[in-house]
Amino acid sequence: MFLINPYIFSGANTYYLDGYGTPVVWYELVKRFSAYSGACIRVRRSTDNAEQDIYFVDDLLDTASLLSFVGAGNGFVTTFYTQVGTKNVTNATATQQPQIVSSGALITRNGFVSIKYDGSNDNLFNWSSGFINTTNVSFFSVAQRDIIGGGGTIHNQASSTNITIRSFIDRGINNYSFAYSSDILKNLPQKDDANLRLFSNYVTSSKFMSTFQNSIAGDTLTSLIGGLSNDGLQLGQQFGTGYLNGSINCFGAYNTDNSANRVAIETILNNYYTIY
Repeated sequence: MFLINPYIFSGANTYYLDGYGTPVVWYELVKRFSAYSGACIRVRRSTDNAEQDIYFVDDLLDTASLLSFVGAGNGFVTTFYTQVGTKNVTNATATQQPQIVSSGALITRNGFVSIKYDGSNDNLFNWSSGFINTTNVSFFSVAQRDIIGGGGTIHNQASSTNITIRSFIDRGINNYSFAYSSDILKNLPQKDDANLRLFSNYVTSSKFMSTFQNSIAGDTLTSLIGGLSNDGLQLGQQFGTGYLNGSINCFGAYNTDNSANRVAIETILNNYYTIY
């Protein structure tokens, strides 16, 4: 007797996002693009601080190799490899690396292996250049927050200011989800729970902003703000504050208005995470 992966059959793989545009970056513990053959993450183990790349097996993170490498200690993500392009996010400071293994066991949220940010100083970044647009741009993310009330940062694009694009997960009454400098969009009603959520955020070339949470439309706004800083990408923190106490399971960005493919991409992501 053998088990069939329900996502891989008849020559088709419904994990993949091929055919729905080409992102500039995509980070996830699930392989989403058929052409990618590299590692998923690089992990540091606490016992001796050795590091090792962890790859995909059957398009999912190779958790057997991960646990074998980490052993009975803790495992921390030093690099999250992008599945498209070359802009990996990293952090060489051990005390700021998010965690994926705790005392020899996988960290999970809603039953899925997750990368846990501690809400204090954990983050991954790439400040090499402003490689993600500030207009004509689309974002997809799957994240959750462990702490009751309030919010945490999923991504931001400036190293020394908040006059930039940022995305959030919020369990407070504001339920903020997407910001273009001081212009901030909300998704209502409030969701004060620790479950995974799926976000889709857009800024068109004319700076029309829109946000969706679990495929439900939130606020829209045409921003009049100009001159945004754009240094690269940081996951889990905005400048000076806003650290995430929770997990970022997926983050991807397209340097296009990819809203025409929103429902298709959300459906593929939700088919795996079963968020709604």
